[in-house]
Amino acid sequence: MPWANGRGTTLEIAAFPTPDAWTWRLSLATVTCDGPFSMLDGVDRHIAVAQGAGMVLRVDDVEHHLGTYESLSFPGDAETICTLIDGPQRDLNLMVRRTAGSGELRVQRCVRGERIAADDVVALVVLDGAVAVSTPSPGFPGTPVRDRAGRFDAFLADNQTDDRTHTFARFGSVATAVVDSVVARVIVRA
Repeated sequence: MPWANGRGTTLEIAAFPTPDAWTWRLSLATVTCDGPFSMLDGVDRHIAVAQGAGMVLRVDDVEHHLGTYESLSFPGDAETICTLIDGPQRDLNLMVRRTAGSGELRVQRCVRGERIAADDVVALVVLDGAVAVSTPSPGFPGTPVRDRAGRFDAFLADNQTDDRTHTFARFGSVATAVVDSVVARVIVRA
């Protein structure tokens, strides 16, 4: 979907509880040119560079240099200008309405076989590498279903029950790096 200001496109990963009336929204954006961010009154933004050399964000005249896999949190109603470091890129975005709570993107590098703590997250997004995610099997307690997730695959926590997110698998409390990987843990607190 195109941005409100027409300067890029976004793939919506999840919007909770609904796409039209979200309290938090997670998306993967493709940024192709420098320019201002859309103003989002009453929303806190959390952004992580998912692919590309990075960007410089000037938020209310304060510069923040973000390299690959680095993240930043800032008010959505702040004047924000983006300058790309070396051409187009993708970034992961979490937006949370202030009246609904707070959010955080935690980017984590994992070595093969490392378990990824998933107990405090609403979603897990693979930025590089691959992870295996275990989910309790319906009707067969104690028998996990394992899914393998690769780059830009997303998993929603079991407690996120919006049926519109059916294209993304759900996970319980276990995720393990299959190879050296980078994941974003998406946290939203009410």
